Amino acid sequence: MATQTETKNLISILGDVSLRDVLEWLSTAMIGLTVAVDTAESTCAVNDVTRDPGSLTLKPSLIYPARFSSAGRTSSVSGIDQLVRHGIVVKSQGTNTSGQTREIYVFLGGYSQAWAYNVNKLGASQSGLGLSFSSDSNLIGRLLSGSYGITAVPMRPHKEVEFVSEFIPPASPCRSGIIQDITEFGAFFEMGMIPSFVPDVYRFIAELGLRHGQLFDGAALKGNVADAIRFASEIIPTWLPAQAATENPLSVFGIPGYVSYPNTLSSIPVEGVGPSLFSAVRDFFGLGVGEFPMIEGAPFFANLPCTGECEQLGLAGFVGDSGIIPDLEESYQGASFVVKSSYLVPPPRSYNFNDIVEYANSRGVGQAFIQAVDLLVDAIRLEEALVKAGLNEEEADLAVDQLEWTAELFERGIENLARDIVEELKAPSHPDHTDPVRQQVHRTYLCLRLGNCT
Repeated sequence: MATQTETKNLISILGDVSLRDVLEWLSTAMIGLTVAVDTAESTCAVNDVTRDPGSLTLKPSLIYPARFSSAGRTSSVSGIDQLVRHGIVVKSQGTNTSGQTREIYVFLGGYSQAWAYNVNKLGASQSGLGLSFSSDSNLIGRLLSGSYGITAVPMRPHKEVEFVSEFIPPASPCRSGIIQDITEFGAFFEMGMIPSFVPDVYRFIAELGLRHGQLFDGAALKGNVADAIRFASEIIPTWLPAQAATENPLSVFGIPGYVSYPNTLSSIPVEGVGPSLFSAVRDFFGLGVGEFPMIEGAPFFANLPCTGECEQLGLAGFVGDSGIIPDLEESYQGASFVVKSSYLVPPPRSYNFNDIVEYANSRGVGQAFIQAVDLLVDAIRLEEALVKAGLNEEEADLAVDQLEWTAELFERGIENLARDIVEELKAPSHPDHTDPVRQQVHRTYLCLRLGNCT
């Protein structure tokens, strides 16, 4: 078994040098194996990103379980492959069922079924910005049931850094209707790129010195592990060449196609390192290492039709869960790599709130999403009320983050709840309460006064 130092060095090589060095090789190999590439735009777009991965600021986000509903639930998530999923974070004007509107953020992307009904807070990170959604495990479990492994979760940002969004909307600049979408499908879904933080997540987690079974300790999860995920989201992702595996015109109706991409971590031979690199990582973490399933939810960028320009990469969809196409081993110039195929789930029509609601409905989580938006808007209103009551923005942010946003919590009224929290924070040292709502309020005292945050 590899030592901690050996594995850290190996993963550093993997994250910093190897994958970036083989991107051009991979792109050439994928294009060489692809007979469907028939436009200059497709190949030059891939080549541009290959030559300079930092030339595009289209960056994915990461989502992870931020708090388990009880200590015993941590055993349901057994390894690093269940630690994170990919997606994107978008900004929209959300309206609750009472007609109140607030600026909200929405995570669109993957999730792990191991989290469902086991966590009561989800965390996300986008270019270093932390976001979260907190509620009871039942509602979060319903949100984590989207079809083909893709969902929509409304989230509240923390007071850390500015939100960065550079995603090109999915609409084609030359789109005129469904008929044109169908006839131009071959031009829309061809060669493209998938940005992935998988190697960087492995690298940062390995540097923590955590071994298999320690990853989901509650203290580590809300501290070191969450920090590692945030660090990974801040850097340039590894761009993997990818190709739509099926030309399915029904995708304009929300029905997925397929996308194929190299499963690099488990299969790419690295010159001068040899296969021991991958066996060492597998030994260290106690499981297989590959892009899949951690890459689930990652955006797939391909050329928009009719642009004729290399830089017009648009969001063509999300990498869904595994479909029925088996993994294939391909060879190129004497070396082999594994091609993984996953569902390619179409994106929403736009990032307008109504289109996001429609998208949540299409994934089968619409009712849970609307309920979550109601709670999120109440949480934002509570944060505003706490600032008005005298807390600074950072204190109000931490206080709201400690609570489980439920109808039972907010039925006391936003102003009343804010007053209860302020009074709790002013009280001298005292034990927990017996009333469920008061127990929630006491969490703010434990965090802001004693530093015991969850």
